[in-house]
Amino acid sequence: MKRIVEYLTDWSFHYVKSRDAFEKKIVNIEKKDLMVIVTYKDNVRTFISAPIFGELMFDFNEDDHISLITLNTVENLNSMIAMWEKLKKYKHLNVIFVNPLSKRDIKWIIKPRLHSKIADDDSFKLGLKSMFECVDPLEENKIDMILDA
Repeated sequence: MKRIVEYLTDWSFHYVKSRDAFEKKIVNIEKKDLMVIVTYKDNVRTFISAPIFGELMFDFNEDDHISLITLNTVENLNSMIAMWEKLKKYKHLNVIFVNPLSKRDIKWIIKPRLHSKIADDDSFKLGLKSMFECVDPLEENKIDMILDA
Protein backbone atom coordinates (compact mmCIF):
# COMPACT_ATOMS: atom_id res chain seq x y z
CA MET A 1 0.00 0.00 0.00
CA LYS A 2 2.94 2.33 0.63
CA ARG A 3 3.81 2.32 -3.07
CA ILE A 4 0.29 3.33 -4.07
CA VAL A 5 0.34 6.17 -1.51
CA GLU A 6 3.63 7.35 -3.02
CA TYR A 7 2.09 7.09 -6.49
CA LEU A 8 -0.94 9.19 -5.49
CA THR A 9 1.33 11.75 -3.82
CA ASP A 10 3.43 12.05 -6.98
CA TRP A 11 0.26 12.21 -9.06
CA SER A 12 -1.03 15.05 -6.84
CA PHE A 13 2.23 16.95 -7.13
CA HIS A 14 2.21 16.82 -10.95
CA TYR A 15 -1.53 17.49 -11.14
CA VAL A 16 -1.19 20.66 -9.05
CA LYS A 17 1.80 21.90 -11.03
CA SER A 18 0.10 21.32 -14.38
CA ARG A 19 -3.08 23.11 -13.24
CA ASP A 20 -0.99 26.11 -12.27
CA ALA A 21 0.91 26.33 -15.57
CA PHE A 22 -1.11 29.31 -16.78
CA GLU A 23 -2.43 30.90 -13.59
CA LYS A 24 0.90 31.02 -11.73
CA LYS A 25 -0.73 31.22 -8.29
CA ILE A 26 1.61 28.77 -6.55
CA VAL A 27 4.14 30.38 -4.24
CA ASN A 28 5.57 27.09 -2.92
CA ILE A 29 4.93 23.37 -3.31
CA GLU A 30 6.40 20.56 -1.27
CA LYS A 31 5.92 16.84 -0.70
CA LYS A 32 5.73 15.79 2.93
CA ASP A 33 5.02 12.15 3.81
CA LEU A 34 1.71 11.27 2.13
CA MET A 35 0.85 14.90 1.44
CA VAL A 36 1.54 17.66 -1.02
CA ILE A 37 1.38 21.07 0.62
CA VAL A 38 0.73 23.91 -1.79
CA THR A 39 1.07 27.54 -0.79
CA TYR A 40 -0.96 29.71 -3.12
CA LYS A 41 -1.03 33.49 -3.07
CA ASP A 42 -4.28 33.46 -1.06
CA ASN A 43 -4.30 30.15 0.90
CA VAL A 44 -2.53 26.90 1.69
CA ARG A 45 -4.05 23.66 0.38
CA THR A 46 -3.00 20.23 1.56
CA PHE A 47 -3.42 17.29 -0.81
CA ILE A 48 -3.68 14.06 1.19
CA SER A 49 -3.20 10.68 -0.48
CA ALA A 50 -5.78 8.20 0.79
CA PRO A 51 -6.02 5.11 -1.41
CA ILE A 52 -8.56 3.58 0.98
CA PHE A 53 -11.00 6.37 1.79
CA GLY A 54 -12.64 4.64 4.75
CA GLU A 55 -9.33 4.49 6.65
CA LEU A 56 -8.81 8.25 6.52
CA MET A 57 -8.73 10.17 9.78
CA PHE A 58 -10.32 13.62 9.71
CA ASP A 59 -8.21 15.60 12.11
CA PHE A 60 -8.24 18.91 10.28
CA ASN A 61 -10.25 22.05 10.88
CA GLU A 62 -13.45 22.89 9.05
CA ASP A 63 -11.77 25.95 7.51
CA ASP A 64 -8.66 24.13 6.21
CA HIS A 65 -8.20 23.83 2.47
CA ILE A 66 -7.96 20.07 1.93
CA SER A 67 -7.99 17.86 -1.14
CA LEU A 68 -8.27 14.13 -0.58
CA ILE A 69 -6.83 12.01 -3.39
CA THR A 70 -8.30 8.52 -3.51
CA LEU A 71 -8.74 5.68 -5.95
CA ASN A 72 -11.90 5.45 -8.01
CA THR A 73 -13.20 2.24 -6.45
CA VAL A 74 -16.76 1.29 -5.54
CA GLU A 75 -15.57 0.79 -1.95
CA ASN A 76 -14.22 4.36 -1.76
CA LEU A 77 -17.41 5.78 -3.23
CA ASN A 78 -19.48 3.87 -0.66
CA SER A 79 -17.18 5.04 2.16
CA MET A 80 -17.61 8.65 1.07
CA ILE A 81 -21.39 8.23 0.97
CA ALA A 82 -21.33 6.70 4.46
CA MET A 83 -19.29 9.67 5.74
CA TRP A 84 -21.26 12.29 3.81
CA GLU A 85 -22.78 14.10 6.80
CA LYS A 86 -19.32 14.64 8.27
CA LEU A 87 -17.67 15.58 4.96
CA LYS A 88 -20.14 18.29 4.03
CA LYS A 89 -19.20 20.29 7.16
CA TYR A 90 -15.77 21.14 5.71
CA LYS A 91 -15.90 24.44 3.83
CA HIS A 92 -12.90 23.93 1.53
CA LEU A 93 -12.76 20.17 1.14
CA ASN A 94 -12.71 18.44 -2.18
CA VAL A 95 -12.23 14.79 -3.00
CA ILE A 96 -10.46 13.72 -6.16
CA PHE A 97 -11.18 10.17 -7.31
CA VAL A 98 -8.45 8.86 -9.61
CA ASN A 99 -8.01 5.93 -11.98
CA PRO A 100 -4.95 6.42 -14.20
CA LEU A 101 -5.91 3.24 -16.12
CA SER A 102 -9.32 4.59 -17.15
CA LYS A 103 -10.08 4.66 -20.86
CA ARG A 104 -12.28 7.72 -20.29
CA ASP A 105 -11.51 10.55 -17.87
CA ILE A 106 -8.93 9.64 -15.24
CA LYS A 107 -10.38 11.72 -12.39
CA TRP A 108 -13.52 13.28 -11.02
CA ILE A 109 -13.79 15.86 -8.28
CA ILE A 110 -16.49 16.47 -5.71
CA LYS A 111 -16.85 19.29 -3.20
CA PRO A 112 -19.17 17.78 -0.57
CA ARG A 113 -20.29 21.08 0.96
CA LEU A 114 -21.17 22.63 -2.39
CA HIS A 115 -22.75 19.43 -3.69
CA SER A 116 -24.92 19.15 -0.57
CA LYS A 117 -26.23 22.67 -1.19
CA ILE A 118 -27.29 22.00 -4.78
CA ALA A 119 -28.45 18.37 -4.51
CA ASP A 120 -31.35 17.28 -2.40
CA ASP A 121 -30.94 14.48 0.12
CA ASP A 122 -33.02 12.08 -1.96
CA SER A 123 -30.92 12.33 -5.12
CA PHE A 124 -27.37 13.01 -3.92
CA LYS A 125 -26.35 9.32 -4.11
CA LEU A 126 -27.56 9.10 -7.71
CA GLY A 127 -25.56 12.23 -8.59
CA LEU A 128 -22.41 10.86 -6.97
CA LYS A 129 -22.80 7.55 -8.78
CA SER A 130 -23.24 9.39 -12.08
CA MET A 131 -19.99 11.30 -11.55
CA PHE A 132 -18.26 8.12 -10.39
CA GLU A 133 -19.21 6.39 -13.64
CA CYS A 134 -17.52 9.09 -15.77
CA VAL A 135 -14.23 7.43 -14.79
CA ASP A 136 -13.79 3.69 -15.17
CA PRO A 137 -14.04 2.05 -11.74
CA LEU A 138 -10.74 0.62 -10.54
CA GLU A 139 -11.09 -2.97 -9.45
CA GLU A 140 -9.26 -4.00 -6.29
CA ASN A 141 -7.23 -6.66 -8.12
CA LYS A 142 -5.94 -4.12 -10.66
CA ILE A 143 -4.51 -1.54 -8.27
CA ASP A 144 -0.99 -2.90 -8.67
CA MET A 145 -1.27 -2.35 -12.43
CA ILE A 146 -1.16 1.41 -11.76
CA LEU A 147 2.40 1.03 -10.51
CA ASP A 148 3.41 -0.85 -13.66
CA ALA A 149 1.85 1.64 -16.09
